[in-house]
Amino acid sequence: MPNRIELRQEVNVSPQPENGIFSWIRDSDVSSSDRKEFVANDAYERAREGLSDEEVIREDILDKSSFLKTFRLLLPSLGLVGGERVLEMGACHGWASVLIKQRFPGCTVVAADLLEDAIEHATKWEALFETQLDEKWACHCRHLPFAAAQFDLIFTFASFHHFGGSNDFSGALSEMLRVLKPGGRIVLLYEPSCPPFLYGRAYRAVNRRREEEGVDEDLLVPARLSKTVGRLGATIRIEYFPEPRFRDSPVSTIYYFLLSRFRWLCPLAICTVNVEIAKR
Repeated sequence: MPNRIELRQEVNVSPQPENGIFSWIRDSDVSSSDRKEFVANDAYERAREGLSDEEVIREDILDKSSFLKTFRLLLPSLGLVGGERVLEMGACHGWASVLIKQRFPGCTVVAADLLEDAIEHATKWEALFETQLDEKWACHCRHLPFAAAQFDLIFTFASFHHFGGSNDFSGALSEMLRVLKPGGRIVLLYEPSCPPFLYGRAYRAVNRRREEEGVDEDLLVPARLSKTVGRLGATIRIEYFPEPRFRDSPVSTIYYFLLSRFRWLCPLAICTVNVEIAKR
């Protein structure tokens, strides 16, 4: 396979898996917090049961329209020019990676997610945009199969807040930095955040709707994240992103419209952020 990514010595996978997805996940890596990914995927599969591929992609476009528009708005912030090695983590169905590959065909683009069933849906987006990802992986964010210093850019879109446990993202960040080239960047797009004094209340609020499922959501606390990144020897830049367009409800639209007019309130409130982490 051209542009094949180098792997850790202990990783043993088929050079050409039947479904086009490489899989390397240790059972010990999957935590109780990771259950939310399985719950969400099960709900998605039930909702799409009995639909053709064409009907599935149509429903996905309708469901993800706000995300698609937001990602297109943020795409320039990735700073791609073509030729870079790019890894998306928490890719789910891989649509963001497919959009990048279609826009920058000279890039080597790898999409990775915890769930093989989820990343398998990337084939529908590849067909829609008439492009093909270089590799698709089912792997864990805290134990990646890739050899060190592989990627110029690692990015997430609205998924990094799932990568921790008890608001500790050091394990995932350490792995991301390990496989990043010196001078490379990690870009975390469209992540929910709040200040430390609001964390307890915000955490309860985002989890209230999922109590019956027994899974947890989380938010980034920029001050804590900055300390973690500093301990790992990298630099960080946090941009508050109170963009009101493409929100999922009228209430959210009004809320972020007000934040966009009084931006000094963003560090004191629940707000989406974009984060850039650079490896020295």
